[in-house]
Amino acid sequence: MKLNKINSNGVLNSINMKNTNALTLFATVACVVSISSIGQPLPAPTDEEMKAFIPSGVIFKPDIPYRDGNAAWNLDLYTPAEKSNTPRSAIVFIHGGGFRHGDKRYQFTGEKPWYLEMLGSYAKAGYVVISINYRPRFSMR
Repeated sequence: MKLNKINSNGVLNSINMKNTNALTLFATVACVVSISSIGQPLPAPTDEEMKAFIPSGVIFKPDIPYRDGNAAWNLDLYTPAEKSNTPRSAIVFIHGGGFRHGDKRYQFTGEKPWYLEMLGSYAKAGYVVISINYRPRFSMR
C-alpha cells in the first residue's frame, strides 16, 4: 500500500506501507491517548507562581471580582507600569474550555506557558490586558 504525504516544502512524497495493520493500530492508540487528555486541565498557577511570567514594566493585579454571586467571576489585570496621558486600548481574553473547564491562567497545550507570556507581552507593548474566568456550564443549573 502507498501512503501519500506532503512534506514541509509542499512536495508530495509516496511512502510504501508493508504493514497497514500496525499503522492503523498506532494511529488508533495515538488518537485515544490524545483524546483522553482532553478535559483534564493542569492546575492554574498561583498568584506567587505568576510573578515568574510577568515581564518587567508590567503591573499584575490578580483575582479582581467583576460580578457578585460566584467565586469564578473574577479577572486578572495586566497594565503597563508606565503612565500614559491618553487612554489605552484594552484586550479581553476569554480562555477556552467550552464552559466546562479551564482557567484564565491556564493554557491547554504544551509545557511552555505561551498563554501567560502572551498576556504579559501585550501589556508590555502598552495595552491593558484583562483575562477573565467564567462560571462553568455544569454550575449554571
